[in-house]
Amino acid sequence: MELSRFTVTKKVAENRVALFNTHTKALVSIPSERLRDLNNGEGPLEIRENLERLGILVHSREQEFKDFLNFYETIQHSGHVGIWLYLTSDCNLGCPYCYQGLDKPEIKLNRFVVKKLVEKIKELQNPYDEKSLTVTFYGGEPLLNKEVLDETLDIFNDEFREMPRNYYMITNGTKLNNISEVKRWREKGLNGLQITLDGTKEEHDSRRIRLEGKNKGTFDEILNNIQLAKDFIPVDIRINYDEGNVDQISTVIDILKDKKLNVDNISINFAAIFDSDRSDYADEQSLTSAKDEIGYLDSLMRYANDKGFNVAMGFEGPCTIRNFSGLVVYPNGDLYSCPGMSGIPDYKWGNVFTKIDYKRQKEIVYEGIYPECKTCPVLPVCAGGCEWEEIVQTGKQGRHCDYTNLMRKVKLHIEHKIDFENGVSTFTQV
Repeated sequence: MELSRFTVTKKVAENRVALFNTHTKALVSIPSERLRDLNNGEGPLEIRENLERLGILVHSREQEFKDFLNFYETIQHSGHVGIWLYLTSDCNLGCPYCYQGLDKPEIKLNRFVVKKLVEKIKELQNPYDEKSLTVTFYGGEPLLNKEVLDETLDIFNDEFREMPRNYYMITNGTKLNNISEVKRWREKGLNGLQITLDGTKEEHDSRRIRLEGKNKGTFDEILNNIQLAKDFIPVDIRINYDEGNVDQISTVIDILKDKKLNVDNISINFAAIFDSDRSDYADEQSLTSAKDEIGYLDSLMRYANDKGFNVAMGFEGPCTIRNFSGLVVYPNGDLYSCPGMSGIPDYKWGNVFTKIDYKRQKEIVYEGIYPECKTCPVLPVCAGGCEWEEIVQTGKQGRHCDYTNLMRKVKLHIEHKIDFENGVSTFTQV
């Protein structure tokens, strides 16, 4: 046996090393001398068999890669359909860094588009595959179109009642102010919300501002609405950080704790604002380097953990653009493979009212594995990287290698799993 090509090692104590597999997500800690034994194909048989079961050891890296290719092909063409569904392209806020730009068209989804979308979903699904449906409602601000949110949930629940369904929503939180609506959406299957904060009240209110009305600030209103929603629907609070606000984020965490939001139904994740070709904001405020991003992320995660928050940092990958059953649906029914590309005609490959141009879809969605990625240990969570970032940086779609930054995140993930979850099922000492 030998270490899997997808196993990442990290020293975690004087005489111990952690092994994390980016494909199986298994994490173990072993004595350092045992790692030397494993690299030489030695060590107790029982331990080697357990590590093989976890995917950390394999009989043959060559066979492992063939098995991964088969797995990846299945994922790319599976019956598990993931949809990013614009309820509207319009928004009530004018966030300066928005990747969609500030001059958004006012297009709203309607039930006729949803009905045609149902037909396209069924067309994409192989009748012999295991099927499921995951829908992320977003915009613009999706809750500017509440009526169609309800209609869409009803239509999907009826048309796909025989398969597992998961619904999530990304909202700015300003329209999440009616308990009866929140309860109703939860009863219809809405599983989670993501809501963003941009720093302390002063900083947040200078960024997430209303486009209309006298009261431009939104910080207090969003916090109140999170408190309203959390008793019914799990909420993930995304906290954006950059050079302009990173020193304030610990204060934001303190505010959330004072509001008693460090509860099971709430998680926190931290996101560095990245450059967009539809906004110049990130050019001015972006972090100096990827290393800075990881350093800040480490300290913020530790601070939030110390304050009793659930901190989200998973590696689910690859993204929607790697999946032929992954759809980004614009309000007018146009089809894309990446939220960042949505609304840009060059990256459109169909519409729900017309026949899908599968040839054009294959030009957008790279089929298989990029040759340069075949030996990479983070391939299972990356599969070529963010093609939207490649477009932003080079003007061309294609592979975007972010190996150094992603490997830092993997090792940070290992550290935090061991520091904060030692003893749970995801972490095993050998």
